[in-house]
Amino acid sequence: MFVGKNTVNAASDYTGHRSWDQLTTSNGLTAGIYSQKQGKFVRLQRHIYTHEDENSTTPNYMYDSYFGYRTDQKVKWLNDLPVKKAEYVNGTNIIHSVQNNENLTFDSYYVTPFSGINQNESSLLYMLVKVTNNGPTRQVSVFSQQNMRMGSDYASANEESEYNSQNNYIKEFNSKTGSFAIYKNLVSEGQKYQTGAGANTPVNSLEQNNDLNNTVTKSANDIVSGYENSNIVLHSGQSHWFGVIIGLREDGNEKALSQDVDANAKTALNKSPQALLQQEENWWQKWHKNEKMPQGMTVQEKRTYLQSTAVLKMSQVREKGAGYGQVLASLIPGEWSIAWVRDGSYSIRALIDSGHYQEAKDALSFFLNAQMKKDSSGNNYYQSQYIENDQTEAPIYGLNTKLSENYLLSVCRYYGNGTEESDYNDHGPNIEFDGWGLVLWTINYYVKTTGDYQFLLNNKNIETAQGWIKRKQQIVDNATDKLANTKVSLAQKKADLINEKQVQGDVIKRAKRQIQTAKGWIARKRMIVKTAKKALESARTKTEKSAAQSWLTEKQNELNKEIVKQAAIIKQAKQQIERARAAVNQKNEVVAAARQAVIAAKTWLVAKKQELTKEKAKQAPIIQTEIKNTNWYKITKRDADLLIELVDKKMVC
Repeated sequence: MFVGKNTVNAASDYTGHRSWDQLTTSNGLTAGIYSQKQGKFVRLQRHIYTHEDENSTTPNYMYDSYFGYRTDQKVKWLNDLPVKKAEYVNGTNIIHSVQNNENLTFDSYYVTPFSGINQNESSLLYMLVKVTNNGPTRQVSVFSQQNMRMGSDYASANEESEYNSQNNYIKEFNSKTGSFAIYKNLVSEGQKYQTGAGANTPVNSLEQNNDLNNTVTKSANDIVSGYENSNIVLHSGQSHWFGVIIGLREDGNEKALSQDVDANAKTALNKSPQALLQQEENWWQKWHKNEKMPQGMTVQEKRTYLQSTAVLKMSQVREKGAGYGQVLASLIPGEWSIAWVRDGSYSIRALIDSGHYQEAKDALSFFLNAQMKKDSSGNNYYQSQYIENDQTEAPIYGLNTKLSENYLLSVCRYYGNGTEESDYNDHGPNIEFDGWGLVLWTINYYVKTTGDYQFLLNNKNIETAQGWIKRKQQIVDNATDKLANTKVSLAQKKADLINEKQVQGDVIKRAKRQIQTAKGWIARKRMIVKTAKKALESARTKTEKSAAQSWLTEKQNELNKEIVKQAAIIKQAKQQIERARAAVNQKNEVVAAARQAVIAAKTWLVAKKQELTKEKAKQAPIIQTEIKNTNWYKITKRDADLLIELVDKKMVC
């Protein structure tokens, strides 16, 4: 952990709206407050925003929660001890306070976790404390008190409690409202529990030097719950971790909440409550890992930067539904825990600049899909009743400006459920147009920074239609490439044929010369034999005839040998000619096949171009119809164009 190394102190770095002593933890689902002045946790609410809709206000379910301890029969509660330091673990939503008493140091941590398991989007709060003994060995009992307001009046009336022995947790609730809380102790060693009211609260029992008695008060006003881990031996210099998970829901779904609480408690029970803290720090370190940060900052500036981006993350709603992605103008205890268009635009710009693109995209998507307040006819309420109203004087103060479309973005802010809201004064509702331009500025910056041009389309039907066209276009492109390749191949084959004809033509010429030479040798031998025959015919004497006959026989033998010799040469030459002609014929066949491939490729390309044309014609009406549902259409027709229409022509020079 990096506690004590990179921290932001509440007094110097936290800018809460109303009270400098209050630190807020939020995970986009739940928000709560630790008071440094009071030394305890004083607020826990189901949503991070103020109002879910125009008919509701997000209640604070917590009166207070804090730790205490006992040594040598003396009970002390941490809310009665001065807080030496209250800070954030730098770059996180983890609140850390430090208190000292009787040679004991108490490092308390409060966090609404991003990490761990929360498949049902329950509201969870971890209360953790590390107790360090700076004196001699002693026994220490550690307590926790949880005083939630779960009554029928959303306060302390008619509260109920019970203990779930199977899952080992306390449940506090009111059966009429559906709101309830679960308290799960994170250390089993020496565990005791108690719920009670009036004189029977855990605090009163402990202050009378009694242990908690493992009983519950089933029904009473202002029930308080508590846990005790008794008689833990701490040697000098030794530390021990304790903690409680508080779970909160408003829908009566105990199964869902207990699943989320138990899943996270298991980590602490199998290891230590410290494991939950480390798990959350690891989550934040991963989130900051690829964060973009300006160059040349000092150590303190880097710490402030990390905490600032963490606050941005804490301020973004993560509840599934229409409100997902909205960024609040302020966290509690600030008054403006509401999503403004203007403030949100600057927050998105900060998310983009710091490299948190998914959070920026989620926030922009919220803007482009939020629902405007409607009048009875289904038109934008503030548009029809004020912007376009021709009653320009009191009490309407209309702008008398007709808009071509229902505007896209709120004229002011949003409820937590993603619907439009505006406040009023003596001049009517708050109608602001600066946010409309700021959103255009922010979207442009997001797309250019990330290259996510697909965000402007954002329509599945168009994506499907364009996908079909793209696939057909890809086939045409492949066919075009194939035709080009076959043409190149044909040209190469023709060049090969020409080269082959030249090479084999030389072979044939040489072979023919060899045949002609061979035949010449035979012809010469035959002429000699013919001459010998004539000499024999002209011989007169026996001696002449004998000599002539011998010469003729000799020359005939030479002729026969020459015929045999040259016949082999002629045969070989003829074979060379045949092979040469066969090689040329083979190249001719290759060229012919290449010509056919070109013809086939041309035919294929023509067919695929026709299919592409048909596909474009088929998908064009779909694209034309659905284009109105794209982000691009929304921001141009229902934002940018309307800003132009709102320009006061009299003021244009």
